[in-house]
Amino acid sequence: MAIHHFWEFTLDESSHQLTRGDGERVELSGRAFDLLVVLLRHRGEVVTRARLLDGVWQDSEVTDSALSQTLFLVRRALGPGGHQL
Repeated sequence: MAIHHFWEFTLDESSHQLTRGDGERVELSGRAFDLLVVLLRHRGEVVTRARLLDGVWQDSEVTDSALSQTLFLVRRALGPGGHQL
Protein backbone atom coordinates (compact mmCIF):
# COMPACT_ATOMS: atom_id res chain seq x y z
CA MET A 1 0.00 0.00 0.00
CA ALA A 2 1.22 3.44 -0.83
CA ILE A 3 0.70 7.09 -0.08
CA HIS A 4 0.18 9.32 -3.12
CA HIS A 5 0.62 13.09 -3.14
CA PHE A 6 -0.93 14.98 -6.04
CA TRP A 7 -2.10 18.56 -6.47
CA GLU A 8 -3.15 19.58 -2.94
CA PHE A 9 -4.27 16.06 -2.01
CA THR A 10 -2.86 13.07 -0.18
CA LEU A 11 -4.29 9.62 -0.77
CA ASP A 12 -3.40 6.89 1.73
CA GLU A 13 -4.23 3.47 0.32
CA SER A 14 -3.81 1.62 3.62
CA SER A 15 -6.21 3.83 5.59
CA HIS A 16 -8.49 4.31 2.57
CA GLN A 17 -8.42 8.10 3.03
CA LEU A 18 -8.17 11.06 0.72
CA THR A 19 -7.35 14.40 2.33
CA ARG A 20 -6.80 17.96 1.14
CA GLY A 21 -3.65 19.86 2.06
CA ASP A 22 -5.44 21.45 5.02
CA GLY A 23 -6.22 17.98 6.42
CA GLU A 24 -9.90 18.02 5.42
CA ARG A 25 -11.06 14.53 4.54
CA VAL A 26 -12.60 14.08 1.09
CA GLU A 27 -15.35 11.47 0.97
CA LEU A 28 -15.27 8.97 -1.90
CA SER A 29 -17.27 5.80 -2.35
CA GLY A 30 -15.33 2.55 -2.42
CA ARG A 31 -15.36 2.21 -6.21
CA ALA A 32 -14.46 5.87 -6.76
CA PHE A 33 -11.57 5.57 -4.30
CA ASP A 34 -10.35 2.40 -6.04
CA LEU A 35 -10.58 4.07 -9.45
CA LEU A 36 -8.49 6.99 -8.21
CA VAL A 37 -5.91 4.54 -6.83
CA VAL A 38 -5.60 2.85 -10.22
CA LEU A 39 -5.16 6.21 -11.94
CA LEU A 40 -2.51 7.31 -9.43
CA ARG A 41 -0.61 4.03 -9.65
CA HIS A 42 -0.38 4.55 -13.40
CA ARG A 43 0.18 8.30 -13.37
CA GLY A 44 1.65 9.55 -16.62
CA GLU A 45 0.38 6.52 -18.55
CA VAL A 46 -2.67 5.97 -20.69
CA VAL A 47 -4.97 3.90 -18.50
CA THR A 48 -7.13 1.63 -20.59
CA ARG A 49 -10.72 0.72 -19.86
CA ALA A 50 -9.58 -2.88 -19.34
CA ARG A 51 -7.04 -1.82 -16.71
CA LEU A 52 -9.66 0.27 -14.89
CA LEU A 53 -12.14 -2.59 -14.93
CA ASP A 54 -9.52 -5.07 -13.72
CA GLY A 55 -8.33 -2.74 -10.97
CA VAL A 56 -11.74 -1.65 -9.71
CA TRP A 57 -14.39 -4.17 -10.67
CA GLN A 58 -12.29 -7.34 -11.25
CA ASP A 59 -14.61 -9.98 -12.73
CA SER A 60 -17.87 -8.02 -12.56
CA GLU A 61 -19.78 -6.89 -15.61
CA VAL A 62 -19.68 -3.10 -15.77
CA THR A 63 -21.40 -0.78 -18.19
CA ASP A 64 -19.73 2.23 -19.74
CA SER A 65 -22.29 4.32 -17.90
CA ALA A 66 -21.19 2.94 -14.49
CA LEU A 67 -17.55 3.59 -15.34
CA SER A 68 -18.34 7.13 -16.50
CA GLN A 69 -20.41 7.82 -13.37
CA THR A 70 -17.62 6.62 -11.10
CA LEU A 71 -15.09 8.81 -12.90
CA PHE A 72 -17.52 11.74 -12.58
CA LEU A 73 -17.69 11.16 -8.80
CA VAL A 74 -13.89 11.26 -8.56
CA ARG A 75 -13.69 14.44 -10.62
CA ARG A 76 -16.40 16.12 -8.56
CA ALA A 77 -14.67 15.19 -5.29
CA LEU A 78 -11.37 16.66 -6.52
CA GLY A 79 -12.98 19.94 -7.53
CA PRO A 80 -11.94 22.19 -10.41
CA GLY A 81 -8.68 20.32 -11.08
CA GLY A 82 -10.52 17.01 -11.35
CA HIS A 83 -11.31 17.56 -15.00
CA GLN A 84 -7.66 16.77 -15.75
CA LEU A 85 -8.21 13.08 -14.94
